Amino acid sequence: MVEQAGASLTHPMKSSLRLCLSLFLAPVFSASAQTVPAFWTRINPGAMTAEGTLGPVTITAAQLGSPGTFSGDLSGPDYSGAPLSATQGCLEHNGGSDFRITLSRPVTGLMLYVVFWRSDSYTFDQPFTILSGLASGVSVAGNTLTTTTGFSHGIIRFDAPISILNCVSASAVAAAQSTTLAVIPETTVAVDGGRLLRTSRPSIKLKGDTSATFSVDRVLIKEQGKRSKPAKLSSDGTRWSARLRPATDRTRVKVTAFGLDGSGLPAVTKVTLVRE
Repeated sequence: MVEQAGASLTHPMKSSLRLCLSLFLAPVFSASAQTVPAFWTRINPGAMTAEGTLGPVTITAAQLGSPGTFSGDLSGPDYSGAPLSATQGCLEHNGGSDFRITLSRPVTGLMLYVVFWRSDSYTFDQPFTILSGLASGVSVAGNTLTTTTGFSHGIIRFDAPISILNCVSASAVAAAQSTTLAVIPETTVAVDGGRLLRTSRPSIKLKGDTSATFSVDRVLIKEQGKRSKPAKLSSDGTRWSARLRPATDRTRVKVTAFGLDGSGLPAVTKVTLVRE
């Protein structure tokens, strides 16, 4: 149900010891997850805004000319990268709208669906790649998408975490076009050092990268025969580290990353620490 202006509308050892780190699965991604679309729940034409949700994230769109809702078929070839419903609810707005989308939490892998976009040049403040569609009469230069056909359809993806997304159009087209957002929730985790890491110290510091669609909640380290312990996360949640003191000649370790609600299944990397 969408609300418009008050009316209803239709993610210890001896110092001489050497350790060998053998990575069996690195990096490892979470299992594939279903695409999660945005749901637009409130439209305010007078304020030129729209509100909605994307998984656990709230979204606000501003500077929209004549905002409304549109039900579009986002299941065809142009949307094959991450198809949605044949009757997907979208956010309608004037083509010339210099819109801004604000998300309550940074989102990694945000996808923007281009639905009946008019001939124009659209400049985003974030780098993107075309995921599907937008093949005919469309060109990309830097962060600018230029369309020359009557209507353009497809998906663009922003790989860097997005909190605020701005789009400026070159002209002031008043005709309607539509947009919506979606994500494919996933969590990733990797260990630095390749497949072989040696040390002569009694302990070893494991570290690596991690990410999740709606940011990382925690990374746990589980040594064979011991309880799990949390790794230290960087302030932006993209790096993790943990210091270990393996007690046996051969120790299996499991590194598991968890995303916040809606971020997909946990990602796991299994490593083996070998005393030399």
